[in-house]
Amino acid sequence: MKQRQTTYGLNEVAEKKQLLILLFLKHFWGLTAIMLEITIVLSLLLQKYIDVYLIGGLMLFNAIIGFIQESKAAKTVQALKQSLQVLVRVLRNSKWQQVLASQLVLGDIIRVRTGDFMTADAKIIDGEAGADQSALTGESMLISKKEGDMLFSGSVIKNGECNAVVTVNRG
Repeated sequence: MKQRQTTYGLNEVAEKKQLLILLFLKHFWGLTAIMLEITIVLSLLLQKYIDVYLIGGLMLFNAIIGFIQESKAAKTVQALKQSLQVLVRVLRNSKWQQVLASQLVLGDIIRVRTGDFMTADAKIIDGEAGADQSALTGESMLISKKEGDMLFSGSVIKNGECNAVVTVNRG
Protein backbone atom coordinates (compact mmCIF):
# COMPACT_ATOMS: atom_id res chain seq x y z
CA MET A 1 0.00 0.00 0.00
CA LYS A 2 2.76 2.47 0.94
CA GLN A 3 4.65 1.63 -2.25
CA ARG A 4 1.55 2.22 -4.38
CA GLN A 5 0.91 5.47 -2.52
CA THR A 6 4.46 6.60 -3.23
CA THR A 7 4.15 5.61 -6.89
CA TYR A 8 0.69 7.04 -7.62
CA GLY A 9 0.30 9.70 -4.93
CA LEU A 10 -2.68 10.51 -2.75
CA ASN A 11 -6.26 10.37 -3.98
CA GLU A 12 -6.73 14.13 -3.95
CA VAL A 13 -6.39 17.14 -6.18
CA ALA A 14 -3.23 19.08 -5.41
CA GLU A 15 -3.86 22.66 -4.36
CA LYS A 16 -1.87 25.47 -5.87
CA LYS A 17 -0.55 27.84 -3.23
CA GLN A 18 -0.15 31.48 -4.24
CA LEU A 19 2.22 33.96 -2.69
CA LEU A 20 0.47 36.37 -0.30
CA ILE A 21 1.95 39.38 -2.08
CA LEU A 22 0.44 38.22 -5.39
CA LEU A 23 -2.95 37.73 -3.72
CA PHE A 24 -2.72 41.31 -2.44
CA LEU A 25 -1.49 42.80 -5.73
CA LYS A 26 -4.30 41.20 -7.75
CA HIS A 27 -6.65 43.72 -6.12
CA PHE A 28 -4.93 46.38 -8.21
CA TRP A 29 -5.74 44.54 -11.43
CA GLY A 30 -9.04 44.63 -13.28
CA LEU A 31 -11.13 47.07 -15.26
CA THR A 32 -12.15 49.31 -12.35
CA ALA A 33 -8.68 49.33 -10.80
CA ILE A 34 -7.02 50.18 -14.12
CA MET A 35 -9.48 53.01 -14.72
CA LEU A 36 -8.71 54.41 -11.28
CA GLU A 37 -4.97 54.05 -11.91
CA ILE A 38 -5.34 55.98 -15.18
CA THR A 39 -7.28 58.63 -13.25
CA ILE A 40 -4.40 58.86 -10.76
CA VAL A 41 -1.89 59.36 -13.61
CA LEU A 42 -4.09 62.02 -15.23
CA SER A 43 -4.55 63.75 -11.88
CA LEU A 44 -0.77 63.75 -11.41
CA LEU A 45 -0.31 65.30 -14.86
CA LEU A 46 -2.92 67.93 -14.03
CA GLN A 47 -1.28 68.49 -10.64
CA LYS A 48 -4.47 67.60 -8.73
CA TYR A 49 -2.59 66.04 -5.83
CA ILE A 50 -5.58 65.85 -3.47
CA ASP A 51 -7.36 63.65 -6.02
CA VAL A 52 -4.24 61.48 -6.34
CA TYR A 53 -4.03 60.95 -2.57
CA LEU A 54 -7.77 60.38 -2.21
CA ILE A 55 -8.09 57.86 -5.07
CA GLY A 56 -4.82 56.12 -4.14
CA GLY A 57 -5.83 55.88 -0.49
CA LEU A 58 -9.25 54.47 -1.35
CA MET A 59 -7.68 51.92 -3.72
CA LEU A 60 -5.24 50.85 -1.02
CA PHE A 61 -8.03 50.64 1.58
CA ASN A 62 -10.15 48.56 -0.80
CA ALA A 63 -7.23 46.22 -1.54
CA ILE A 64 -6.53 45.70 2.16
CA ILE A 65 -10.19 44.96 2.96
CA GLY A 66 -10.48 42.59 -0.04
CA PHE A 67 -7.27 40.78 0.93
CA ILE A 68 -8.44 40.32 4.52
CA GLN A 69 -11.84 38.99 3.43
CA GLU A 70 -10.25 36.64 0.90
CA SER A 71 -7.85 35.31 3.54
CA LYS A 72 -10.70 34.66 5.98
CA ALA A 73 -12.70 32.88 3.26
CA ALA A 74 -9.71 30.67 2.38
CA LYS A 75 -9.27 29.72 6.04
CA THR A 76 -12.98 28.87 6.30
CA VAL A 77 -12.81 26.66 3.20
CA GLN A 78 -9.74 24.90 4.61
CA ALA A 79 -11.54 24.27 7.92
CA LEU A 80 -14.56 22.86 6.03
CA LYS A 81 -12.31 20.53 4.06
CA GLN A 82 -10.83 19.23 7.30
CA SER A 83 -14.24 18.58 8.86
CA LEU A 84 -15.82 17.04 5.76
CA GLN A 85 -13.30 14.30 5.07
CA VAL A 86 -14.90 11.21 3.54
CA LEU A 87 -14.22 7.74 4.97
CA VAL A 88 -14.07 4.70 2.67
CA ARG A 89 -14.30 0.98 3.49
CA VAL A 90 -11.19 -0.70 2.07
CA LEU A 91 -9.74 -4.23 2.25
CA ARG A 92 -6.22 -4.00 3.63
CA ASN A 93 -4.17 -6.74 5.30
CA SER A 94 -7.04 -9.19 4.71
CA LYS A 95 -9.51 -7.17 6.81
CA TRP A 96 -12.01 -4.42 6.13
CA GLN A 97 -11.18 -1.02 7.60
CA GLN A 98 -12.20 2.58 7.18
CA VAL A 99 -9.62 5.02 5.81
CA LEU A 100 -9.75 8.58 4.55
CA ALA A 101 -10.68 8.79 0.88
CA SER A 102 -7.42 10.62 0.23
CA GLN A 103 -5.53 7.48 1.32
CA LEU A 104 -6.99 5.31 -1.47
CA VAL A 105 -4.49 4.04 -4.01
CA LEU A 106 -4.69 2.32 -7.35
CA GLY A 107 -5.54 -1.36 -6.82
CA ASP A 108 -7.34 -0.96 -3.47
CA ILE A 109 -10.48 -3.05 -3.08
CA ILE A 110 -13.34 -0.98 -1.69
CA ARG A 111 -16.81 -1.85 -0.41
CA VAL A 112 -19.54 0.35 -1.89
CA ARG A 113 -23.02 0.56 -0.37
CA THR A 114 -26.21 2.56 -0.78
CA GLY A 115 -25.62 6.24 -0.01
CA ASP A 116 -21.87 6.15 -0.63
CA PHE A 117 -20.16 8.94 -2.57
CA MET A 118 -17.55 7.66 -5.01
CA THR A 119 -14.21 9.37 -4.36
CA ALA A 120 -12.25 7.48 -7.03
CA ASP A 121 -13.00 5.63 -10.25
CA ALA A 122 -13.42 1.92 -9.59
CA LYS A 123 -14.33 -1.24 -11.50
CA ILE A 124 -16.95 -3.54 -9.94
CA ILE A 125 -15.54 -7.01 -9.20
CA ASP A 126 -18.65 -8.47 -7.54
CA GLY A 127 -22.16 -7.32 -6.75
CA GLU A 128 -24.46 -4.74 -8.33
CA ALA A 129 -25.31 -1.12 -7.68
CA GLY A 130 -27.39 1.72 -9.03
CA ALA A 131 -25.39 4.90 -9.55
CA ASP A 132 -26.57 8.49 -9.86
CA GLN A 133 -24.06 10.10 -12.22
CA SER A 134 -25.98 13.34 -12.66
CA ALA A 135 -23.07 15.38 -11.31
CA LEU A 136 -20.96 14.02 -14.18
CA THR A 137 -23.41 13.67 -17.05
CA GLY A 138 -26.30 15.98 -16.17
CA GLU A 139 -28.74 13.09 -16.57
CA SER A 140 -30.79 12.28 -13.49
CA MET A 141 -31.56 8.71 -14.56
CA LEU A 142 -30.30 5.95 -12.26
CA ILE A 143 -27.73 3.79 -14.05
CA SER A 144 -27.49 0.10 -13.16
CA LYS A 145 -23.95 -1.16 -12.69
CA LYS A 146 -22.93 -4.83 -12.56
CA GLU A 147 -19.69 -6.81 -12.41
CA GLY A 148 -17.15 -5.39 -14.89
CA ASP A 149 -18.79 -1.93 -15.06
CA MET A 150 -17.10 1.27 -13.90
CA LEU A 151 -18.21 3.45 -11.01
CA PHE A 152 -16.98 6.99 -11.59
CA SER A 153 -15.67 9.46 -9.06
CA GLY A 154 -18.35 12.02 -8.20
CA SER A 155 -21.29 9.64 -8.58
CA VAL A 156 -23.55 8.60 -5.70
CA ILE A 157 -24.65 5.01 -5.07
CA LYS A 158 -28.46 4.97 -4.79
CA ASN A 159 -29.03 1.25 -4.30
CA GLY A 160 -27.19 -2.04 -4.10
CA GLU A 161 -23.88 -3.16 -2.70
CA CYS A 162 -20.65 -4.24 -4.36
CA ASN A 163 -16.90 -4.60 -4.12
CA ALA A 164 -14.79 -2.65 -6.59
CA VAL A 165 -11.12 -2.13 -7.35
CA VAL A 166 -9.78 1.44 -7.60
CA THR A 167 -8.61 1.94 -11.19
CA VAL A 168 -7.87 5.66 -11.47
CA ASN A 169 -6.14 7.70 -8.82
CA ARG A 170 -7.29 11.33 -8.71
CA GLY A 171 -4.02 13.04 -7.90
